[in-house]
Amino acid sequence: MYIYFCSWGDMDLKLIEADCHHHRIDLDWADSYFDVKKFYNQLKGKQGKPYGLTTALKREQIELEGTHHRALDDAYNLTKLFCRYIDEWGY
Repeated sequence: MYIYFCSWGDMDLKLIEADCHHHRIDLDWADSYFDVKKFYNQLKGKQGKPYGLTTALKREQIELEGTHHRALDDAYNLTKLFCRYIDEWGY
């Protein structure tokens, strides 16, 4: 079984890195980081400003569940989008 740390954009990664540094926590586990926003926009050939998560979900006809920008809700919605393209991304 593989475990990947995914987020929509690199802001989450930067926040977690800063928090780990502050608490002196090793970051080796973050080597499996996958920026879904970056790869989704590449997959769709998007030029210029990238799609946001809400727009990507609408484009894919995936229902946004919960409240946008709530960590657990965003993680759930991101997972649905990630799973839709898991084969294209080679995971």
